[in-house]
Amino acid sequence: KTDVQKMVNLLLQRQNGNNLWGWWGNGSSVTWISTHVIKALQMAKDMNYAIGPINFERMVQPIVYRWENDTTMADLQSLKLLQTAGMKIDYEKYVNRIEKRKGQRIGEKLELIHLRQQLKLPYSTKVLDVYKQEDIFGNIFWKDTAQYIYENEVLTTLAALKIIQADSGATINKH
Repeated sequence: KTDVQKMVNLLLQRQNGNNLWGWWGNGSSVTWISTHVIKALQMAKDMNYAIGPINFERMVQPIVYRWENDTTMADLQSLKLLQTAGMKIDYEKYVNRIEKRKGQRIGEKLELIHLRQQLKLPYSTKVLDVYKQEDIFGNIFWKDTAQYIYENEVLTTLAALKIIQADSGATINKH
């Protein structure tokens, strides 16, 4: 238990001046890193580790302000951060804004469906059948077309499986 508390203390010490986290202690904020840290701190709090008086809402208030005042804002990671922090905002409006963007990756489409599930917003699982692929052994998977390490078929397949797991009515038809 003391090792976990040491890690929690280290995370708290590395919080930057914007009340978020980045690659380095006092460096610029990185949304996906802050999302993971806030999620970890919430888990630590739920498990009765000492995290001190942390106001998750105050941490992410500048991001809420951007979403509300910048109509071009369409960053999935920052929206997930707001959801992780428990912010009460019009998620459907912002999810719709992201979905209207052209050139979405398959993985991003799947992440948006899963976010809709978590937020109890309407969603469709039809995209699972559209992008499903099958290997020569009959195993199914989903592959993103992007050429980045964080957008590969393993991560895309995991995103699809999260949707299936969260939706007891989702079915995947084999050819």
